[in-house]
Formats: sequence, structure tokens, C-alpha cells
Amino acid sequence: RAGRPPPPPPPPQKILEVQGLSVAASPETALAPIEDITFTVAAGEIVGIDGMKEDGAETLEFALAGFIQPSTGSVTIRRGVNGKTGEGLAYFGQGAAGIASPAAPSLSIKDNLIIHAYPHWTNKNGFLNQTGLLRFAGSLVDQAQVSASVRRGTFSLSGGMLSRTLIEREFAKNAPLLLLSNADAGLDARASQSFYRRVRSFVNSGGAAVLFTAGDAALKGLCTRRYTLKGGRFL
Repeated sequence: RAGRPPPPPPPPQKILEVQGLSVAASPETALAPIEDITFTVAAGEIVGIDGMKEDGAETLEFALAGFIQPSTGSVTIRRGVNGKTGEGLAYFGQGAAGIASPAAPSLSIKDNLIIHAYPHWTNKNGFLNQTGLLRFAGSLVDQAQVSASVRRGTFSLSGGMLSRTLIEREFAKNAPLLLLSNADAGLDARASQSFYRRVRSFVNSGGAAVLFTAGDAALKGLCTRRYTLKGGRFL
């Protein structure tokens, strides 16, 4: 007698859930409004968002990143999925003047690299492990193949050097979700290909990613699923 077929595998865990997200137009930010955006991203997925700034793509990016507050709706990111123990998300984007920036040019390279790492480098009394933080920053610069002292000002780095350094910072968070928008700015073609292979490897290991494609056919090809944003809504 034939045995019973094995039970189906459990569905992948949801890492990101966006429910009814809306952001009203604001003259202060000059961002386009978005309305009633709902979607999920599960472990192992790269979900593409195709749309331009005037359609609300930048607004959605900043709302997901937490740079702006939605008018209504919610964004939930689960941690501790598949060994991704970091909180929130890793942001690979350019930000926008007056809203957010991935790096502060006035700070040193070290300070830009460790700004997210403070909670992990304190003792039980809350004092910083300065030696550990310096070593941590130095290791990221080495991984980015940037030959610069971490005490130098960030403004002294070229665009490519800064991009590679910030990429290492974000991956070091071990966050479960990657948020990518113009993420390879400043990278040459070889470095860009290497970066997206790394994104794919991260997702294959149980992470998830949201990728803003802005009409780029090559980026669309990386996605598991895609949504089109037009006039502030998903089509």
C-alpha cells in the first residue's frame, strides 16, 4: 500500500506587512501622495515596486524606511526570521535633502559606520566599548576595500568609496529586510553586479527585499513579484 504523501511545506514567513498605507500631500516635503497601499513580502522574496517619484514611489520608500509618518495605515517588520536578528530594515538608498540622508558628511567615517551599532557595543552599565567600535568600523572599511582611516571626514570619500562603505554598514545590521532604491549609485558596473548578487544571496538565505525599480528592466528581472504604482495607488 502506497504511503501517504508528505505534508506540504509551511508557507514562507512574512517579513513585511503593509496595510492600508496612505500619506497625504505635503508642501513641506514636496512628496506625492499615496493612498491605501497594501502588500506583504515573505522570506525568500524580492518584491519590486515600479513607479516614478510623481507616482508616489519616493513617498512609499520614505514611509517604509520610517523617514516620514503615514497619515493612515501600518508598516510591520518582523525580526528574528531565519537568523536575521537585527531590528527593522537595511536601507540602500539616497534619501532626500531635508528629509533623510544615509550619511552625514560632517561626521567621520567611523561615526557614520557605528551610528547604528551603539546598542550592540555597550556594557551592562551603558558605557561604550570604544575599542570594539573602532575595530568594528575598521573591519567594515576593509570589507569595502576602502583605503582610508576611519577617522577621516566622510566628505573626503569619493562617491564609489562612500557607497561601498555604507553597503557594508547596512549588511552588518543583519536586518531581515532590505529596502533598495537607486542602491548602486556611485558603483561601477562590476561592483553593481557584485552588489546585486549579494542581495540575491541574502534573500536566498531567508531574508527579503523591496526593490524600487523605476522602470529599469534589469532590476525588474531580479524580482519575484512586482507592483506598479501609478497616481499614488497600485494598479
